[in-house]
Amino acid sequence: MKRQSKQVALAAIAAPCAVLLMGCESLVTSLDAPVAAEEAGYTTSRARVLGELKEAQRLGLITVGEESIPSLTPEQSRMITLAGDAAEKGAPVAARTK
Repeated sequence: MKRQSKQVALAAIAAPCAVLLMGCESLVTSLDAPVAAEEAGYTTSRARVLGELKEAQRLGLITVGEESIPSLTPEQSRMITLAGDAAEKGAPVAARTK
């Protein structure tokens, strides 16, 4: 009886190991094949994101910690978009007051 339980335990361990090894075989053989680098499909430029972030910070819309999240008005949204447009064109964003 003890021998049979050992065989069952061994079979229970061997089956998942065999499946794992079959999966690893494809990994090993794929190392020989050339791999093309994936290109990120970003549609927003880094300059635009930075310009919009700075404008949102200037407007007090970026919170830290447990502060309440302010609501965005249509005018603030327009100002943020304009700041992103200016940043993409390379124009310096002038420091404005609220």
